[in-house]
Amino acid sequence: MAVGLVLLMAVVLQIFVVGPSLKAYNRSRDSLAAKIKLLQKSRAILAEKKPLEAAKTTATPMIKRLESRIVAATTEALGAAALQKQIKELASANHVTITRSASFSPLPLADDVGLLLLPVEIDVKADTLGAFTAFLYELEYGDTLFFFVDDLEIVPLSRGRGVRVNVKAHALTKPTNNKDGG
Repeated sequence: MAVGLVLLMAVVLQIFVVGPSLKAYNRSRDSLAAKIKLLQKSRAILAEKKPLEAAKTTATPMIKRLESRIVAATTEALGAAALQKQIKELASANHVTITRSASFSPLPLADDVGLLLLPVEIDVKADTLGAFTAFLYELEYGDTLFFFVDDLEIVPLSRGRGVRVNVKAHALTKPTNNKDGG
């Protein structure tokens, strides 16, 4: 009988004390393991944060510089006028004369970003081919515009009086209002 009572106490102890304690211990161990993994992932993310912040710090001025090269205006017509003004200023700085300038209806580049291609045609007169080359280089590769030459026709003027050049090109614009009225 004493053996039976000891066995009964051992079974009751196993069912009501040891078993639940082991289950709680196992749950705590599993929870702790999951928290350790989460902590390791958090540390890895934090370790990557500094290089990402450094990249953001580097990229932000670059993005602003690129955005500044897009012809900004509230309407397409004002964008065309701003483009012609910028071209005229570059021509003056590079000692070439704009004899004719015309802008055409903007063409959508991509619907999701709202950029437009702003076609332009200009006739330029330069005393030397070098002056025109400097002007064209500044248009295409300078920090002022995103300007892309589509077609170029160079005509030397008689008796070495310079060159006349017809340039068909486009620039990028992003109007904030797509209607000419607003």
